[in-house]
Amino acid sequence: MADTKGLGKCAEHHVGSYGYPTRPGEAYPFCPQCGGRMVWSCTECDAGLPDDTTELATARFCRQCGADYFQGA
Repeated sequence: MADTKGLGKCAEHHVGSYGYPTRPGEAYPFCPQCGGRMVWSCTECDAGLPDDTTELATARFCRQCGADYFQGA
């Protein structure tokens, strides 16, 4: 997982912030809205997800390496 803590999302496009609401130093593994796996960085190159929530809401592929964030999810 990338060292940069920021935004993550699930395959259903639910966006969350790292560690919300009670553990700012920990990423939560599953989406509180649908139970899907949360992604906090690219599984291929470890690049962080987009910081812009509008872009992140629809992003499915890494801007650095082109990998699908949810391949195998």
